[in-house]
Amino acid sequence: MRFLHQAVISYVVVGLLLTGGCATSPRRLRLPQGPGSPLLAYVGMFEEATTECRRITTMEVVLAIRGQSGDSRIRGRVRAALARPASMRLEGVADFGPPGFVLVAAPGQAVLVLPRERQVVTDEDPGQLLAALTGLTLDADDLRAVLTGCVMFNARPIRGRVYSDGWMVVEVEQGGSVYLRTVDDELTVVAGARPGLLIEYFDHVRGLPRRVEVRTTATTPMTELTVTMSQVSFNIDLNPAVFIPEVSEDHVPITLEQLHRGTGPLAEPSGQNQD
Repeated sequence: MRFLHQAVISYVVVGLLLTGGCATSPRRLRLPQGPGSPLLAYVGMFEEATTECRRITTMEVVLAIRGQSGDSRIRGRVRAALARPASMRLEGVADFGPPGFVLVAAPGQAVLVLPRERQVVTDEDPGQLLAALTGLTLDADDLRAVLTGCVMFNARPIRGRVYSDGWMVVEVEQGGSVYLRTVDDELTVVAGARPGLLIEYFDHVRGLPRRVEVRTTATTPMTELTVTMSQVSFNIDLNPAVFIPEVSEDHVPITLEQLHRGTGPLAEPSGQNQD
């Protein structure tokens, strides 16, 4: 997973109207260690725990994001629309004026618009554009899977383990793991691991999380984010125009490399004194 220079993360500061308060350390789950014992019914348990998230084809949500990526603190809100196949629209919510950024991705295209700078980045991988905003390299389908508790898009279970304290772990293809526990008498996904990323889930409503803790595990600088979801709607009809970027003629095309070298005026390194 490739991460961006602090100057690039500063665009998140612009886009999300980041504020300087210290990000509190998220509560950590104690994930099971060791080999455990074979879980013979792992396929059925995996399907039971992921039934609701696998049903989701579209979603609209407001994401409250806080945390840190490298030396930059992150705090702000993003209005998001996600849909199959591989489609997303993310808008940095501003208190006034145009959004801080608009990232639109659909099969075969991805565009990042910076309305305040009148700049646009095209012809890039959507995961790299998302990394420019959050420090996390995820495409639209995997972002939806991470937010809803499926961990990985179209995950296929391959083996399972059970532990004496009630934990169950189902390994999936492509190097992922899904951690299960019983919550309110329902088998629930409470954590997940995918290459370079650890995810923890909290505040479930009808089997789906409303708060997600995400941190990178194999890259420097580290990114740690808490994402709290509100105004959530699932499986609603979305106008296809949502996933078509709108770029004014006065927007100047820039490359991802140029974006890396950019400087956001509200970037606040962690060592800076805050009010």
